Amino acid sequence: MSWEVWDMISKTSFFNKGIYKSTLKRFAWGSVLYFAVLFLSTTLSILLSTDIHYLHVPHDYFQNNPLIFRNNYFVIPMLLAIATPTVVAALVFRFIHSKNQAIFSHSLPISRKANYISSVLASLTLMLVPILLNALSLMLVCLCGYGNYYTMADCVLWIFYNIYVIFIMFSCACFAVSLTGNGFAAIIINFIIHIFLFILAASFESMAESFIYGYAGMDTLFERIANNNFAYFAFSLSDTHFRERIELFKLIEFALASMVLYLTSYCLYKKRRLETAGDVAGFKCLNSIFKYFVTFLATALCFTVFSSYIGEKNVVFIVIVAIVSVVCYVALEMILKKTFNVFYSWKGYLVFASLFTVMIVFISQTSFMGFETRVPKSDEIKEATVYNYYHKSEEPFTSNEEVIDMAIKLHHEFTDGEIPKIKGRVNFTPDEALTNLHIKYKLKDGSTLDRKYTVTLNKSTLVMNDFYKIDEYKKKSEIIFTEDSKITNAFIDYENKIDNYEELIEEIRKDVLNLDYSELYPENYDGYETIYSIRLQYNTEPEHLSEGEAIVNYNHISINQRYVNAIKWLNENGYSKYKRVSTEVYVD
Repeated sequence: MSWEVWDMISKTSFFNKGIYKSTLKRFAWGSVLYFAVLFLSTTLSILLSTDIHYLHVPHDYFQNNPLIFRNNYFVIPMLLAIATPTVVAALVFRFIHSKNQAIFSHSLPISRKANYISSVLASLTLMLVPILLNALSLMLVCLCGYGNYYTMADCVLWIFYNIYVIFIMFSCACFAVSLTGNGFAAIIINFIIHIFLFILAASFESMAESFIYGYAGMDTLFERIANNNFAYFAFSLSDTHFRERIELFKLIEFALASMVLYLTSYCLYKKRRLETAGDVAGFKCLNSIFKYFVTFLATALCFTVFSSYIGEKNVVFIVIVAIVSVVCYVALEMILKKTFNVFYSWKGYLVFASLFTVMIVFISQTSFMGFETRVPKSDEIKEATVYNYYHKSEEPFTSNEEVIDMAIKLHHEFTDGEIPKIKGRVNFTPDEALTNLHIKYKLKDGSTLDRKYTVTLNKSTLVMNDFYKIDEYKKKSEIIFTEDSKITNAFIDYENKIDNYEELIEEIRKDVLNLDYSELYPENYDGYETIYSIRLQYNTEPEHLSEGEAIVNYNHISINQRYVNAIKWLNENGYSKYKRVSTEVYVD
């Protein structure tokens, strides 16, 4: 390592040119490699593929979908922007992870403040220069006849996204290297920083689904974690629809959080002792935290992966989880204490195992703080719905008082034990087919209460029959009503277009209103043979699409003997040649 002594005369300066230049010289090879991969995955790839793949694509298409932001050209730059900062931080900050380098570096007349700031700036320079050079090559390509695929403004935006991701991801990497005592540990801790909340959420989800009666999932929890996760946000930038939904506040929020991490990293670096170089933890007090936290994550993750064994192979499940937790705990003890003689520390593992067991018992043997037994009162409910897991893609919420009262009554039957509790998972076995019933409320205070119960398919059909007696509920449940205004075409057997399909839809609606749930969705199809197979084409307009844009979807309706009005209309309008069977029309 070479140092320029004439640049190191001050212990109070914020920046040291010698540190900065030395870092650039030592790791310039990495910068060249970064540029080469970026160039191959973007500029060169565009030059080699545009004439082949996009020659016949209208140029107007690329005005809203610039080529350099398409997934096949933008995913790799985003992955590099996520992963590269971790490697750079582990290499550049090796002077605090290696005992020899730590002693030498900190014996020089340079303040830790200058050392840290200079190293951070040098690292960012090493990563930013390849981005700028590659952007320059993209601009040159744009000027040389590729302006129809993307513009100069798109190149500037490309630079911003790459630099922004580098900046926020490097702040996490700096935090990890400041906490740890060696480069390998820094990489592992940095990885854990980004995923530990997902592991905790997934573990709780598995435990809740296994032990909490009525638990229906927490999609909002994962959504909130994802929306506030650096790595997830950065990778999502490669998706066009995600970029369209980005709010300026979220960009500022992440940038400010990154600044806090840079400052925290500096404070940790300033306080750490040189003798911790080479250890897993940069501070002695972190040894126990690392040990128990990582053991807990490994045990929880194992619980999640093998949770399907619960209720079927409990002994196997317990043995697997116990082995994983013991191995992880012992391995961490060996790494942290740098010795194989760690088996005397069984008391520490016993404490961990006891606490983990207490947590499982609390979740499985209690109502989980009233979760299982809570049923809202009617005056608390704004809207309610009950629907079968397999037949609903949307939730038919309604403020109909009869539906709300029926939902509350059904909910009490589950919580009071009137309906047998089934802990098993949904299955399709002929002897006992199981399905899920959802009971969901929108409360007047703005919150949502959602419960999911496993029941036999026969019980589910009986419940749904009762709800389908209410026309308002049925209309909110069946797509022939909910999507009627969006239906644009109708076909028989996929390809035979139906003229005046609006009239057919009206006849199908009459039939649906006259049929029970069990007739619309029979368990046994004997006597319900399909006479006509109708495919409805309709348009949906998801939030992520621009105004006026839509996605074409299809829905199939099997017209059986019970669809008296629809069959009569099809026969009278000359579609009888498309019949599947020649069964007589059912008459009730």
